[in-house]
Amino acid sequence: EKKKMYEKIVLIAPHAFSDASHETANDLIFLDYYEHLFETLKFISSNQKLNNILWIVRPHPASKRYNEEGIVEGIVKNLNKKNILLSPKISTAKILELSDVVITSRGTIGLEALCFGKNAIIAGSSVYSGYNFILHPKNKHSYFNILKKIKNLKKINKKQIILSKKLLYYLEFD
Repeated sequence: EKKKMYEKIVLIAPHAFSDASHETANDLIFLDYYEHLFETLKFISSNQKLNNILWIVRPHPASKRYNEEGIVEGIVKNLNKKNILLSPKISTAKILELSDVVITSRGTIGLEALCFGKNAIIAGSSVYSGYNFILHPKNKHSYFNILKKIKNLKKINKKQIILSKKLLYYLEFD
């Protein structure tokens, strides 16, 4: 139903805010995972050209364990934008199936999205970084430029999907 009303559906999957976001080897283009989510949503909500995209925000599954429950929900609620919603309680596979693009700091969900043939935008190095079909901007300016042009992202091809599945298999089972 919502799919017909919007040009694209983008899943924003923030990292758990407490999860090692300040490590020295991290090249996250934001100060931390919270800032990544907050600045992304602020940019989206203030950019009129992005109003015809449905942005679904899915809190990290470990948010309860880290006592972060309600933080993401509060940010989304305070924005009060009809095109920025919290994810319904459905499986990761189903939400990825519905989405066109996934945004994450560096989470595995980016690689899972690639396995579904969806574009993934990451804001920091991940174990699956370094492949030219993963959108990995090196600074905030490039990151926000990708968001501005998110409707025009080139689809990943079958070869890239197969490589993504191999990478995910390797990471999960090796």
